[in-house]
Amino acid sequence: MQLGNGQFYMDTVIRSVYALFIFVIPLVVAMFPLLALIGLTRLRSIKRSAPLIALSTIGTTLSGFVSSGLAILLSAGALAKSMQGEGPKCVIGATIFLPIGGFFMVVTLLIGFYLTIKRAVRSGD
Repeated sequence: MQLGNGQFYMDTVIRSVYALFIFVIPLVVAMFPLLALIGLTRLRSIKRSAPLIALSTIGTTLSGFVSSGLAILLSAGALAKSMQGEGPKCVIGATIFLPIGGFFMVVTLLIGFYLTIKRAVRSGD
């Protein structure tokens, strides 16, 4: 069956939107802890206090559990919607965001510890 140009372009746009929801948006959601920590540590009141940096590190790391799960759900939902037909759909590929989210949580934790120790050493001088 041959599609007209209008139908072809519409299918391309729809597949592009699904790709956006399958890959890009879950990746940004998985990166949330790291982005939040970077944003919080730029605030003047937090930047001057080692305990506040440590507290923001713990908070953003804990939010990483939620953001990893949310990234998986967003990707799985988009994968299921993009599949044709009725019946069960395999969305196992969405679990790739579990290690990606874990990676960003570990990086957030390491950067937070580094910033906390750096601030504590500076305030001790």
